[in-house]
Amino acid sequence: MKHLTLVVILLTTASIGCEQSNETNIAGEPRLNEPPAEETEPNALNAPSAMNDTRPQFHLQGEFAGINSGTLFIRYDGVKKECEIVDGKFNLLDKISHPTLASIWIKPKSNVSFFYLDKGEISLTGSVEEASTTASDDANSRVTITQVSGSHTEDLRQDYQRFYQQSKKLADFQTMLFRYLDSRISKERKNPFWGTVVAELAVVERVLNQEQLLTLSRQLDSEAMTGDALAMLESGLSANSRFSIGDEFPEFELLDINGALVGPKKYRGKFLLVDFWASWCSPCRAKHRVLAGLKPEERLFEILSISIDDEPLAWRKAIQEDNLFWANILDHDKQISKQLAIVGLPASFLLDKSGKILAVNMSLEKIKELTKQ
Repeated sequence: MKHLTLVVILLTTASIGCEQSNETNIAGEPRLNEPPAEETEPNALNAPSAMNDTRPQFHLQGEFAGINSGTLFIRYDGVKKECEIVDGKFNLLDKISHPTLASIWIKPKSNVSFFYLDKGEISLTGSVEEASTTASDDANSRVTITQVSGSHTEDLRQDYQRFYQQSKKLADFQTMLFRYLDSRISKERKNPFWGTVVAELAVVERVLNQEQLLTLSRQLDSEAMTGDALAMLESGLSANSRFSIGDEFPEFELLDINGALVGPKKYRGKFLLVDFWASWCSPCRAKHRVLAGLKPEERLFEILSISIDDEPLAWRKAIQEDNLFWANILDHDKQISKQLAIVGLPASFLLDKSGKILAVNMSLEKIKELTKQ
């Protein structure tokens, strides 16, 4: 499923069991538990020559507390670089074609942190907390970015994150969010950051309605958007036209762990939480613990979990490890998740008793509120 590692701009920690961490979308971070897969270096025949390269230049200077020497890995704009850390400092001078999200890590076992690169002088400060020498082989060092200066696009991201978090619980948040984006996109329609924001709102948060999303998407400069964000937006707009709040949830049946066909129709007359997950998704597994720990009087809804695992054995093992007592079905060819334009995990839909969509990617508190009816 190509878009599962796309950049995700919003804080989506409202999803059940998702703690704010580098694994769960901290404003601009994809839902990854390890450094992204290696990317192919640009073809030298297609890369701009030194004389003809008119791309804007950036100069990144960084300083980390907690590490004196080592190697910093940084990926951006389709390339990966290695920077030597000396006395906790590093430098990188290069060119980029447009503002772009950069990922950094110290070693293969460290977490990945993210920030936006832009043209000009950029300074970055952060810290590295080394994993204990007595820890298991799976222990990760922690790389934390504390401040980025000089990147206009990173400033946009931080401002958007603050607005979203401060406003998301307000009654008129949908209108506020639309007006916020409408104002900013009209001023900077060529910045690819806004294309990624609108794309995520179309497929992950789904806070805005179809008319609002279309209004914002028409303002964007599609030529300035990344290919993944553009595909994500088109997929989201298509899905929202069919599967928005108030629409009928699609009918389907998939095999459960016992080999029986199970689908949403089985739960007509009851509230149903349809939850998409995978065995490798840490936030999904944390969400399982929250759901499994609910008292009967708290769980006024049924649960249908849908895994997108490629390996049935991994799916079965995770079900046993998490002690899941509700129905679990496997969407191994990902036809259902593609139909619903799911690009990140966990993802969920709350259905009413007639099978219509009540909410998307909601918090546990919101589920309890809606199922009290």
